[in-house]
Amino acid sequence: MTLRTTLLATSTLTLCLVAAPALAGEYAIDPARSQLNFLIDHAGFSTIYGRFEEESGTISFDVADPASASISLVVPADSVSTNHAARDEHLRSPDFFNTAEFPEITFDSTHVELAGDNTAAVTSDLSMMGVTKSVTLDVTFNKVGTFPWDESTEVVGFSASGTVDRTDFGMMFGVGSLGTDVQINLEVEAAEVK
Repeated sequence: MTLRTTLLATSTLTLCLVAAPALAGEYAIDPARSQLNFLIDHAGFSTIYGRFEEESGTISFDVADPASASISLVVPADSVSTNHAARDEHLRSPDFFNTAEFPEITFDSTHVELAGDNTAAVTSDLSMMGVTKSVTLDVTFNKVGTFPWDESTEVVGFSASGTVDRTDFGMMFGVGSLGTDVQINLEVEAAEVK
């Protein structure tokens, strides 16, 4: 590499860094633009899709050091929704989430292992129904930047997926007919905390 090429590359990198957003900081999860969805086998006949209507929490993220990232997510268990009122009430009962006794589901990261340029395996403590288990989700870093219509706020976005065995948390209803593995899909947008 010639001196001229090196100087040009260095200048270009410097300009990019100056023009770029801060790319590091604390972010508050935006519940209007984030979703925690799940799906489960229904006795082999179909797959039932559901979601939680509410979530909140924080993300710490530095694009220059993604392995140092962390997330803390809180989900009100009674916000579960499958677009069927009777089933949702059953899901809130002691047969499933037992939301009266255990009102919150929490997800707190403990380790980030980078897998690629924008992917990682994020291990977290998942607490649900009075039980805490270590789970690992595959996470994709989507983007950090500002909205075209609001350049005053930095936003970061991630997609995550993984599988949780509901029986690990004591959710035994329907074992043998209803699926025990629950697929989780999480879409998160979080805005910079100023």
